[in-house]
Amino acid sequence: MVAKKGEALDALMISVSGIRGVVGSTLTPDVVAKFSAAFGTYCRGGTVVIGRDARKSGPMIRDAVVAGLRSCGCRVIDLGVAATPTIQFSVRQLNASGGIAITASHNPIEWNALKLIDRTGIFLDAEQGKRILSIYESNDIHYARWNSIGEVVEDPGADERHADRILSVIDTSKVSDRRPAVVIDCCNSAPSSILHLVLERIGCEVFTVNCDMSGAFPRGPEPLAENLDMLSQRVREVGADVGFATDPDGDRISVVTEKGIPVGEEYSLVLASNFVLERERGPVVTNVATTKAVEDVAKKWGCPFYRAPVGEVNVVKKMIEVGAVIGGEGNGGVINPKVQYARDAPAAMALILEGISRSERRISQLVEELPTYHMVKKKIECPPERAKEVLREVESRFEGEEMDLTDGVRISVDSGWIYVRKSATEPVIRVICESDRKEKAEELAEEAVGLVQRILSVHR
Repeated sequence: MVAKKGEALDALMISVSGIRGVVGSTLTPDVVAKFSAAFGTYCRGGTVVIGRDARKSGPMIRDAVVAGLRSCGCRVIDLGVAATPTIQFSVRQLNASGGIAITASHNPIEWNALKLIDRTGIFLDAEQGKRILSIYESNDIHYARWNSIGEVVEDPGADERHADRILSVIDTSKVSDRRPAVVIDCCNSAPSSILHLVLERIGCEVFTVNCDMSGAFPRGPEPLAENLDMLSQRVREVGADVGFATDPDGDRISVVTEKGIPVGEEYSLVLASNFVLERERGPVVTNVATTKAVEDVAKKWGCPFYRAPVGEVNVVKKMIEVGAVIGGEGNGGVINPKVQYARDAPAAMALILEGISRSERRISQLVEELPTYHMVKKKIECPPERAKEVLREVESRFEGEEMDLTDGVRISVDSGWIYVRKSATEPVIRVICESDRKEKAEELAEEAVGLVQRILSVHR
């Protein structure tokens, strides 16, 4: 990750996840246009697919992206407001040279971002990201002559094509025979359209909350249990069989039972893995911050289990390497390789609905049968340039303990684990702790957060 110098906590964040910043502060039209031109140069002036979430800043950022790409001779295919996995799917299907998703995903509403996609529909890896950054920093941008400036075309059919692919890999008859009542909460953003389309096409009775695509976030953007009160209430009001919540760009999903109880975003991947492995044995891949429940499910079905560094592209690369049949990240990001190598909320929703319908049981009953762990997630504001110092100090404090340093510092303890890492998407240190007992998980988190705060308080 590279960030602008200084202690500002709205720093411009450049990483394998793309470029993120606060609109009007660090993320400005000139920065966006130049970075897009660097990507256009990387794509050799080829076709680039773009789309955006529903944030108020989206149209302005979109205009700057288009200007940067066209200036390099790129042909731009604009999907308009579209979920990130829909953009990723379109890049590969349309044989484009790359793609840009204009979204800050789970970040607060004042943020926006460019998430860069390679020609395979997968996010750029670290090496590719370094090449873009080199072009950006060295101003080695290849601008087109006046008569070679790229064109822009609109593509309104992306949701339909994405839905076709999702429905082609599940048994839609199982769902339509049961005709479940489903409530969706998309934080008034991009996934609303594709989720509604998929549900209608498999015969569900659809109810919505926070799905007007106005870009006005009515709740915290992450699909965490504490942000889903409105969805839970709506599920109970209409007597729905299940509820689903996404983040604003639709790569993460969380489940609410028919009782209106949030399962927790970690268990989206647990449910999906269990449903897949029940029918097809094969390797499972998660990142190092994901609940141990996924590992337990893989073990139950006699399947190999692997962990990768945090970041969608890292999980995807490991999935391809080992031939995984399911994978993802515990933040609600489920990757079904039969659809595409991307965290895909609409695909995860369809997969979970098929699993529920096959079982002929309530979602709450299925959840009760899964391994139970308690996870606590915290984040502490930290200037990006101090993050490495914090991690070095955390590592030294736990010297002699069993540690995984693949990505950040993950410490195994008798009753669970502690994980401390720097975020690639926000100027924060993330602390994640898990145990089979809620009280112990909270105790571990309090200990880890206190340690990080003490480290940061030195030489402020």
